[in-house]
Amino acid sequence: MSPPPAASAPYEEYSPEAIQAMMDAVTQEQASAWKHAVAALALIGLGAMLLMAQASYSPFDATMDTAGVGGIANWLGKPGAWLANISMQTLGLGGLLASALMVFSGVRRLLGRTSFVQSKSDRAGRALIYMGCVILGAATLSAFPIPQNWPMGAGLGGWFGDLMHLGLK
Repeated sequence: MSPPPAASAPYEEYSPEAIQAMMDAVTQEQASAWKHAVAALALIGLGAMLLMAQASYSPFDATMDTAGVGGIANWLGKPGAWLANISMQTLGLGGLLASALMVFSGVRRLLGRTSFVQSKSDRAGRALIYMGCVILGAATLSAFPIPQNWPMGAGLGGWFGDLMHLGLK
């Protein structure tokens, strides 16, 4: 967008069409910035909810595949218990990595530390890098010995981590 005409410019340069064009450009930029901020806050919120659900995970919560003992101890209630159970089974502690990356990505986007993605192929590339980091992180966690008090049948990296780790061996 070009800067507005100088104050000393002749009156003819301030035609209603030129003024309307400048206002439209400013309005579009503000709407775009608003959309990016809302998307960043949604990403931060979703990542924070996942972190809270996983941080308060209890193997004794009643979920889809466990009967549970007593009340639900998860900070987010029954939905948090279900989400944490699915995350711990599929990604193990790699679910914490996925949640932390979501929060980090949202904060970076909110602070404007990253250029906004312009094309769908850029977005797809970033999503593939994100998923690759999470899956390889889970595979790395699966390489560690399983502690005796680990409540899952899979290793520390969950099903995906075990699949990658044992498949790469």
